[in-house]
Amino acid sequence: MSHTVAKLHESSFSLYRSVLGDEAWARLAPEVRRLHGGSPRVAFGELSVRRGAGWWARMLGAILRLPPAGRRPVSLEVVEEAGVEAWTRDFDGYLLASRQSVKPRQGASPMLCERFGPLALDFRLRACGGALVFVHVASHLALGGLRLRLPRWLSPRVRACASADEDDGVAICVCVDVPGVRPLLRYEGCLR
Repeated sequence: MSHTVAKLHESSFSLYRSVLGDEAWARLAPEVRRLHGGSPRVAFGELSVRRGAGWWARMLGAILRLPPAGRRPVSLEVVEEAGVEAWTRDFDGYLLASRQSVKPRQGASPMLCERFGPLALDFRLRACGGALVFVHVASHLALGGLRLRLPRWLSPRVRACASADEDDGVAICVCVDVPGVRPLLRYEGCLR
């Protein structure tokens, strides 16, 4: 595993803090707050990547240009502009990019919206034992200003968690299931 330590700079804006709220933000481990707070951020590590088996999983993985299975060196760069964070994950030359923003809700806590091209995923964020837990709520097809909610039987399901590890890094685990493919993609390991 790479032990390169990147400097994480904090700006006054924190997307994750604005979604979680100050009280829940304070319950996160310091390493998790550093990775999810401020901009720009850069981290490095090594992740174990698993891909789904079968022709449907292989076809979807190829279309989406997902990283192949195996242990991969990874870099993460996060840049914030006007309240939107651009997350670029480089799995040894295979890029996985998304844009994250706050999704306000009338009379309820805001959610995190993560967009991968036309696919928008909505998450509630939770602070549990110092870890940041992503609770996937809904998926939408987003075309311009139009958002069409995908029915559950067609929607990908995402499970994710970021927690402090014993070496002052952040252990992450992300699992993406698609109907008929379990999992489509899973990656886990540590970022510093």
